[in-house]
Amino acid sequence: MRHGIRLATALWIAIQGGVSPPLAAVQHWTQDSLPMREEGVDYRVTFDVTSGQLDLYANGEDCGNPNHRTVDGGRYFEHFHISYSLPKTGVDAMGEERTVTAANTTAYWDSYYSDGYARIGPENVTYNCWGYSLGYDVWIQDPSYIYEDDYEETSEYRQGNMETTGGHIISITAVNADETGITQTREKNQNSPIYEKDYDPARTVQSGYVMRARR
Repeated sequence: MRHGIRLATALWIAIQGGVSPPLAAVQHWTQDSLPMREEGVDYRVTFDVTSGQLDLYANGEDCGNPNHRTVDGGRYFEHFHISYSLPKTGVDAMGEERTVTAANTTAYWDSYYSDGYARIGPENVTYNCWGYSLGYDVWIQDPSYIYEDDYEETSEYRQGNMETTGGHIISITAVNADETGITQTREKNQNSPIYEKDYDPARTVQSGYVMRARR
């Protein structure tokens, strides 16, 4: 999930005296925030972006890209089009000016994934965990349409299945020979790089997660 200033929404509310905006109206966000790590300390930095570089499209709203739809239902899902890049200078929670770079945001995620994970790809602000694991090159804000149209819950430990919660998704990339446990996963988290982890012995599905498979 992202947190920022929705320019289009703010303007619409001001004009209409506080009434909520229409559902299907692209929202041009003008701020974003990302984590970074500097000299062993973690920060979240909020910075400005140009209108049009961080656009949110609602569920059911045609963004103009047919690849941003569910496979079976053909429904557009809620997602961002992100075109800004790092570095970005802004302020941390204490109001101190800081600059988020590819290196120091990667340092944050390397620390976050320090328990046996291997980084296998660079950081990327344009897509998140759902975009990576579900096979879309985009930041998915709400995967519910995708789950409804293209996936179903499963109890089978199979390569290619997913572990999901309401806020995260993990790709199952290897299982043991008798398909009773997971031996390798890959995942992305917000703007993080992709991380891989091997499990020996194999593990079962994590508490609070469910497994899903393509229909």
